[in-house]
Amino acid sequence: MPINKVLALLLALALLITAGCGQVQREKKTRGLEVATTAYGNALRWGYPETAWNYLAPAVRDGLSPEQLALKHIRVTGYEVVQPALLVDEEQEQAEQEVRIDYVRHDTQVVRSLNDHQRWRYEESSGGWRLVSDPPLLR
Repeated sequence: MPINKVLALLLALALLITAGCGQVQREKKTRGLEVATTAYGNALRWGYPETAWNYLAPAVRDGLSPEQLALKHIRVTGYEVVQPALLVDEEQEQAEQEVRIDYVRHDTQVVRSLNDHQRWRYEESSGGWRLVSDPPLLR
């Protein structure tokens, strides 16, 4: 086989491998986003705010008051994804999601609702998605 054909074959093979690796990375990020947003919502819905806050970016988490972190007087009664998480940039490192949260304050027993627009960012250092928008104020 002539050297030119061998080189062309190797180049084509390298391009296929590179394209395949990029697709695998995109799928990994997309699946990770789905897992993170679902776990965050489940943690809030079932009364585990400390678990939910693990998905917050450190700068966001550090800015929360102890009352916001504890959610002692709040019970989330509903968490509905209105708009599933969508990647919003070409690098696929930012996403946005819209959810509706229903909750009850223990002292008033009044059901309240709010829409929460969430911004998520992929952090290469941790290999996961972090919520970079402030969590909702449940008052």
